Amino acid sequence: MSLYSTISADNASQLSQLIAVQCGFITQVAWSGRGTALGVSHGSGVWLWNGGFGGEPDRQITSETPIKGFAFSPDGTAMVTAGADMTVRLWMTHLDRPLFILRGHGDSVNSVAFSPNGRMIVSGGGDREVRLFDMRESVKSTPMPGHTDEITSVVFGLNGKVAASGARDMTIRVWETDHCTLRYVLDQPDWVRDLAVSPDGKLLASACKDGIVSFYELETGKNVGLINAHIDGTDAVAFSPDASLLATGGRDGLVKVWELATGKLLVELAGHDKPVLTVTFNPSGTLIASGSGDNTVRAWSVP
Repeated sequence: MSLYSTISADNASQLSQLIAVQCGFITQVAWSGRGTALGVSHGSGVWLWNGGFGGEPDRQITSETPIKGFAFSPDGTAMVTAGADMTVRLWMTHLDRPLFILRGHGDSVNSVAFSPNGRMIVSGGGDREVRLFDMRESVKSTPMPGHTDEITSVVFGLNGKVAASGARDMTIRVWETDHCTLRYVLDQPDWVRDLAVSPDGKLLASACKDGIVSFYELETGKNVGLINAHIDGTDAVAFSPDASLLATGGRDGLVKVWELATGKLLVELAGHDKPVLTVTFNPSGTLIASGSGDNTVRAWSVP
């Protein structure tokens, strides 16, 4: 039995800070698929907490270059990191050295994601290229050009049939992963800071510099709604495990929780002193973790 209540529209107003940990310059926070580990990427590596968050991390995976983002494999045994040194690195979470170093980008890699079956990795970065790495073909990657400015976020959707990339060129591009071809382009009101896909893989959310979060059906590209989330810009967005809630983080230093069906703001969580750059729910939906430019990761729960 969980120590904490599942976060819902009925109790979200009761959310409060559980703990805060100083982590250095934070780029991403993510839970493993089973929720047994929390990872935090930062300027010098990835810290991992197993079975609980707080105090010193259980593992510290160090890197010679800043880590711009990371993602766990679906089973949590591996992770992939996006490096400022233009590399994508595949790690086993119990080892201190990368299993593979995947090359191909011509500039800093900003974002990476695993496909739901763990067979593919998608990456995007400063070279304006999306790259798809097929683990069945060793370290070979396929470039998918088209963006005209730096790529900030990449995700998989539709059970891995598509990948989406958001960029500073104020577009989202959705790609067919079977043939690495462009499916469609979604124009955005400002440059894209973050993307998230609903747990069923069907709904895409984009967070933009102007503060708007937009929602799209991935199958068709149809816009199905938006919320004006943060006045000074929205940096992070995440779905709850049951897709009933949305968490956002912004330039105002706030974490906000929304009811997805109505777009109703349920609660504003104050505590960070600088922009909230990353936000995530744990797989059981009982905790929210947020990372900020104030160099702290904060966990929020309902008592």
